[in-house]
Amino acid sequence: MKKLFTSLALCGCLVVSAQEKVRENVQDDYKRNSLSIIVVDRGDNYDDTVFEAVRSIDLGDKFDLNLIPTNRITISGNRANTVGGIEVGKAVNASDLGKEILSYWFDRQADGTMNAKRLEQRGNYNADDQDVLNARAAKVGPESLGDVGYALINGSYVMILDYSGITSSKNDKNEVSWSVTTNAYVYQIDYSEDIEAQVIEAWVYEDDTPEAIARKNEAYDKILVGMSPKATVSYTTSAKEADGGVRAAIVEGYGETLLRLENQIPAWNVTTAIAKRNPLRAKIGTKEGVKNRMRFRAYLVKGDKNGNPYTVPKGYIRATTVADNRGMATGQSTKFTEFYQISGGKIDEGMTIKQKNDLGMGVSLGYKIGGLAPYNLTVDYLASINTKGFAHYGLLNVGVDVLSGSKIADKYQGGDYATEGAGCTYINFGVGYGFGIRPIRHVELMPFVMAMGDYMMLNNELLEDNEETEDSFSKKIAWYGNAGLRVNFNVKYPLQLFIQADYSLRISEGDTYKYYNDHWNETDLSKADNDKKLGHNNSFGIMAGVKWTF
Repeated sequence: MKKLFTSLALCGCLVVSAQEKVRENVQDDYKRNSLSIIVVDRGDNYDDTVFEAVRSIDLGDKFDLNLIPTNRITISGNRANTVGGIEVGKAVNASDLGKEILSYWFDRQADGTMNAKRLEQRGNYNADDQDVLNARAAKVGPESLGDVGYALINGSYVMILDYSGITSSKNDKNEVSWSVTTNAYVYQIDYSEDIEAQVIEAWVYEDDTPEAIARKNEAYDKILVGMSPKATVSYTTSAKEADGGVRAAIVEGYGETLLRLENQIPAWNVTTAIAKRNPLRAKIGTKEGVKNRMRFRAYLVKGDKNGNPYTVPKGYIRATTVADNRGMATGQSTKFTEFYQISGGKIDEGMTIKQKNDLGMGVSLGYKIGGLAPYNLTVDYLASINTKGFAHYGLLNVGVDVLSGSKIADKYQGGDYATEGAGCTYINFGVGYGFGIRPIRHVELMPFVMAMGDYMMLNNELLEDNEETEDSFSKKIAWYGNAGLRVNFNVKYPLQLFIQADYSLRISEGDTYKYYNDHWNETDLSKADNDKKLGHNNSFGIMAGVKWTF
């Protein structure tokens, strides 16, 4: 086991080391993106349900919405299967989505007239305090920031959502659940200086003659605006009918696919500079879609011998108190979002931070001496974190203990307990809560409590007078309360080592569990034979292992 954990730690370090060799040149150049949502109709009874569910989704504040005329496209096919990227690409090429987006940006009317009000408003909304200060210093006035809107057009995307595999099922309690697969296909507008020049040439002015207007409208109609594929993701989720059924699964599927798309599309990752320390703060917030526990990576800008800039990663931070910064920048009053550093060296003012989404989930493998089981797998989920590093976790643990026939025979020197093929496997599982405390960023203390079940799986009949191998689940399980303390140490984030001490207290046990467990824990053994007790008692355990955060 020691060799196993050594190997795991070594592999983790090698992976992290390999990642570090990939040099990034991270720049603070984030601009707001805009999004149009299109739903795929399949020509079946689910079309309206899917469309209305998507329309009900809160899309958040991170994107400006381009409300183009096309919000549904029809691609016939069995909804049990996804339509596939080829079919979606054909539908996109058959539509004039790029022109629709362009017309929305310029608020083009049926008579061909256009205006730049939407561009100017979005350009101003995209600006931060430093942009306002720079405009004042250049004596061009903050109103000039509206011109930035032209640069935002290239950040126009279309997300096409196809919901497939919609199925329902019932459990043994007759509860209905719905399963849905969300397939998202993202395209970006092909916008260039040439297209911008064509738009300007086709601009209709109030004093244009009817002939000039007709000529410009004809020229505008001939502008070709393509769409390029950027990313594709799929995610399957389910929801009980009592919790919203199909509609709830559709809404959850959108949120999860958006998270995965942010990991694939660099332009969707928020970047900014650290503005202050103690605590770490930056002028981003709800306007950029920042949420508590969202992860960012910090970078220090350096220059090579030729003066070319490059960035060096310095550590990871998580958003804690998120500022509501919706509104126009004024130059100084924008609120700060606060962060807590979870790894790395000193992060200082001026360093660039870039959004690096993760699941906030840690997976641990551990070996325990004492306790209910020697082999343990633990999953922890970070629910929230505050600026002082205090965190709340949800915990799930699975442990395994195998009693072979040879172990039983060794204790009892043969007999019915050592029947050929006899043996037992204990599988314990628990759910609980952990409270994270970080005295320093590289060490986290986590006291925890868990409710645990310890299930006995008999491999064969062990006693002639007890033929209860088909006993119900409740008779073969015992319930325990568990409490302890875990200490996590950063090795090379996201790799960690941990040690843990805990105590398990049996609360109740089923008849079959008690019958066998009592025999394997006979109390008439001599003091020298106490180490041969095989059953599960109230016990203290010490565990060590490795953890990886995803």
